[in-house]
Amino acid sequence: MPSWMDISEPTEARLRAAAEFICEGRCVDFRGVGLVVAPDGRLRIDVSYSGTVGSHDEECAKRDIRNADKSIAELFAIAPDFESKFGSLPRKYLLIHSDGKSEVELGQFFDGELTWCDSMRPNRPMHPTAKSGG
Repeated sequence: MPSWMDISEPTEARLRAAAEFICEGRCVDFRGVGLVVAPDGRLRIDVSYSGTVGSHDEECAKRDIRNADKSIAELFAIAPDFESKFGSLPRKYLLIHSDGKSEVELGQFFDGELTWCDSMRPNRPMHPTAKSGG
């Protein structure tokens, strides 16, 4: 069973399947943004960090999060069922970097606070959410 699903070109059937994926704790990728319901009930949003690894550039991180929010708003506009199921969940953003083979978590943003990881820690098996480069 796949651990992620790409819905960058959404169809009604793909969106139904994607909603199940998200609820089962599997990641759905929509145009470079990963979405999954985390065990704590938050909507976890995986965001590719566009800054230089180790730079801890808060403005860059916030810009990446705003861009992710725009993508999510676009998804919700295309699929109102997604908004009704997931729109009211509290959000937790993970800033991710990928080298094309694996990903690392660089930081988190939730409850209005950005926290950088002290050291790069492995995240999970790579999926298309993380773009190569940094």
